[in-house]
Amino acid sequence: PNTASDESHYGAAISAGRAGSANGLLLRSLANPEFPAIARATMLTLLAPQADKALLTALQAAIDDPDPLVRIAALRALRSQPAEVQMQQGSQLLHDPVRGVRVEAALTYAEYRDLLPARDARAFESAADDYRSAMLATANMPESATILAEFESRTGNPADAERYFRHAIRVDPAFAGARHAYGLYLVRAGRSDDALAELRLAAGLEPESSRYVYVLGVALNSLGLADEAMGLLQKARKDFPDDFDIAWGLATMLRDSGDNAAALSVARELEEQFPEDPNVAALINSLQEGR
Repeated sequence: PNTASDESHYGAAISAGRAGSANGLLLRSLANPEFPAIARATMLTLLAPQADKALLTALQAAIDDPDPLVRIAALRALRSQPAEVQMQQGSQLLHDPVRGVRVEAALTYAEYRDLLPARDARAFESAADDYRSAMLATANMPESATILAEFESRTGNPADAERYFRHAIRVDPAFAGARHAYGLYLVRAGRSDDALAELRLAAGLEPESSRYVYVLGVALNSLGLADEAMGLLQKARKDFPDDFDIAWGLATMLRDSGDNAAALSVARELEEQFPEDPNVAALINSLQEGR
C-alpha cells in the first residue's frame, strides 16, 4: 500500500526527512525514477548537508533531471554544500532553457560569480538580470525590495543594495525583516552604530522573533557591549527556552566574561535539551577543565 510508512512509497522518505536526518532513505528514494518530480524535488530540500559520494551523485543526477522542478531543488540543496562542491557541478544551469532554473542558478552562484568560467560568468549576468526584473515587478512590496537588496549585496553592488534597503524601509518603516537585513548589511559594511540601531529596531518591532534577539545579542557582544548582550540573552533564555542559539550564545558569553560556573549551568541545561550535540559536550568539558 502507498502509505508514508511503506518505503516503496515516496511519502515514507519525505516523512522521515521532515522528522530528522534521513539521508539514506532519501537518497534511495531519489534514485527511483517512478516517483513524481514534485516528490523528488521535496526530497532534495530535506537532505542534510554531508559531502559524501552518494549525496554528490544524487545531486548531479538531479541537476541533469529533465524536470525543472527537480533542477531547481537540486540548486537549493547544492547551496548547503561546501564552496568547492558548488563549483564542481551546477553552474551549467545558468544556461538552462527554463527561466526559473536560470534565476535559481543566479541565486546559487552570486558569491562565486568572479570564479566562474567566462561562458558561465556571462550567463550569470543574464540570469541575474532576469532575477532583478522579477523582483522589481513587485518592488513596491518591502519583502521584494529587501530580497533584492540582499541579492545586490551578495553580488558586490553596495550602492544598489543600500538603495533597495532604504526603499523597503520607506515603504514600510515597521517591517522588521527589512530593518534586520539592513542591520546585518551595515555590520558587514563596518557601520557599527547604524547597524545596532537597525538591529534594535527589528528586535523591538518583532519581539516574538528569537532570531532577531539572538543576532542583536551577538552584535552587541562583538562591539564590546558584553554586559548588555548577556542581559539581553538572559532575558531571551526565559522568553525562548527551546532556542539552541540563544542558550549557546549566553553560555559562551558567560564563559568569555570569566563566569565559568554560570556558563556551565547554561551548558548543562543545553545538554539536557540537546543530548546528542557534540559541541555542547565539548563546551562542558572545556568549562569543567577551567579553560
